[in-house]
Amino acid sequence: MSVKDQRDATARDGEVELFFSRLFQRTASPSATAIPAKSVRAVALVLDVSGSMNRRTITGTRLTALKKAVRVFLSEIRVSLTV
Repeated sequence: MSVKDQRDATARDGEVELFFSRLFQRTASPSATAIPAKSVRAVALVLDVSGSMNRRTITGTRLTALKKAVRVFLSEIRVSLTV
């Protein structure tokens, strides 16, 4: 992923006027490209697997809901790692 910006006549603030720009009848159109740096992050999941997680809910048990939530979380993490 990269972000590119250019300051030209179409920019909200217009072109960049330099000191000698009127003399030479020229303006500058600087541009920049930025690539975000990757940073390594450690993630720790602390999961409750005590007896209370076996209590029934409308769709199953709390533990079943927790497992589903962890799967969704991990799938989202995998997606973000490939971008």
